[in-house]
Amino acid sequence: MRATNGLRNITHVLLGIAMVGFGVPRLPHFKVAESGLFDVLWLAFALLIVGANLFYLMGVDKEKVSEKVYSNR
Repeated sequence: MRATNGLRNITHVLLGIAMVGFGVPRLPHFKVAESGLFDVLWLAFALLIVGANLFYLMGVDKEKVSEKVYSNR
């Protein structure tokens, strides 16, 4: 099950990077209006997806859990 989770996260990271790479050049120039707000939110959401999956792949949660286990002994 672990190998499929890792593969899924790698796939999500690559898809997120592809989404940013494909979409950013097609975004209109930033305007202070609804379209500008959409641009910023779209980019933030795409980067959040990439960042969350990279966070999981690096195993940061595993380190925190192991620190708690060893500090309680």
